[in-house]
Amino acid sequence: SFSFSFSFSFSFSLSLSFLLWFKQGRERKMKFLFPVVVVVCLFLAVSEGRERKNRPPPPKNLLPPTPKTPLDENGTVPFGISAAFAGATPGSAMAITWSTMTRTNISFVMYGRKSNEYTHFIPSEGPTSYYQSFQYHTVLTKDMEPSTQYFYRVGSPHINGGLSEEYSFTTAKAEGDSSTIRIAVFGDMGIDESQDTMARLKALGSDVDFYYHVGDIGYADDHNEIDPLNNKAYEETWNTWQDDMVNVTASYGYMVCPGNHEASCKTSGDAGCPHQLNNFTAYNNRFRMPSPESGGVENMWYSFNYGMVHFISISTETDYHDSPEGPKSLWHAGPFGDQMDWLEQDLVEANLPENRKLRPWIVVIGHRPIYSSVDGDFPPNAIHTLQEAIEDKLYDNNVDMYINGHVHAYERLYPVYKYEVDPNGYNNPRFVTPLVIGNAGCLEGVSSFTTDQPDYVAYRNNRAWGYGILTITDEENLTLQAFEADDNSLLDEFTLNRQYPRN
Repeated sequence: SFSFSFSFSFSFSLSLSFLLWFKQGRERKMKFLFPVVVVVCLFLAVSEGRERKNRPPPPKNLLPPTPKTPLDENGTVPFGISAAFAGATPGSAMAITWSTMTRTNISFVMYGRKSNEYTHFIPSEGPTSYYQSFQYHTVLTKDMEPSTQYFYRVGSPHINGGLSEEYSFTTAKAEGDSSTIRIAVFGDMGIDESQDTMARLKALGSDVDFYYHVGDIGYADDHNEIDPLNNKAYEETWNTWQDDMVNVTASYGYMVCPGNHEASCKTSGDAGCPHQLNNFTAYNNRFRMPSPESGGVENMWYSFNYGMVHFISISTETDYHDSPEGPKSLWHAGPFGDQMDWLEQDLVEANLPENRKLRPWIVVIGHRPIYSSVDGDFPPNAIHTLQEAIEDKLYDNNVDMYINGHVHAYERLYPVYKYEVDPNGYNNPRFVTPLVIGNAGCLEGVSSFTTDQPDYVAYRNNRAWGYGILTITDEENLTLQAFEADDNSLLDEFTLNRQYPRN
């Protein structure tokens, strides 16, 4: 996200803490300093109050969130269930992840084509644990067919109450399947200000094939800043977000990419965070994206095929020159590997004529924008740094669309390269079409448009929370519809036409 703030309540609480410390006489030999401390604390509180005029309003929910999952006395009830596409070929497998409060000796996924009739029982890999007693389980299914519905439950069948309720999902379309694809796309969704968007996403049902969350998941680091002396809020916010979204994440392929709010337990850097809560650790333990199948790294970067589309997900936070959250930044994240070399190889392979004929569309997903009309990002020049890292690669390999969040607004951009707008517009352009859709809703509020609308931006809106539906109709036509979350009205719509075959 583009902004973070320290609340007035924190400064005032800090002042009171100092006063009480002295008043209680824990350092009785220093009583003579008590009047000085009073003056300093009052000055800090007044100064903070003067500066509030220029800051975003504080979040409505100032208390750490309470997880909704009912936990049994043994802590073995599965929660945070999430599914994602996996397997050597599209539709052959799914990755299913979930959490428990405590370690379980044996955990399974049981699944089959009929409700409550399970033909496969696969034990979990692990589990893993990175903080406190929470355990994170992963299962890769097998022997699945493309475009097929499966019913499943996760957990420990030998423990009373250790199994989840039944969920179902539909596996990925086969490679080259030319049927229409509909995807819900959105970014920057927290547990605050996102209730309308969540409700709309849950109501989509069979209207979409899967969901793509383009970074900034839950805003656990923001909630942790509210209570900086207690990192408990970080994990609780993650759990609350996963509880809120489980009917979606457990029932569809739910694909994610890393955003800046997944880096550590603090928005301002890794200082004050236990090492277990730094370096995208929570994010990499709570999902399982198809990086092993595509030569990627953890959930940081990966690719997969779905019908007529080759999707590539990248990390805009780490692992390129001067990346905003890399080892030289305040977050000291990464390095995870040579992302740019992997991206180059993946793009070249996807753009081969024989592959482009089978999968004509190439869509790249990242959290940060390569173009936006919102100014004032941190660190400065982050957009230009990302442009230098990937724009030529996208152009050289004829990428159709780049989708991102980070900006808390909706921006439809023209096909653009080196700030030059493609003269063909959306009718068979040569340049990549960027799309900004980071308006799912979060406690930080919307981004401000502080400059005039540039010529490469066709339409922009920062007045409404919402989401998008990406529809790939055939080999040549892709349509994006943007919706407002509060009344589900259509905010914007456009169609991108690309000649087939591309090469």
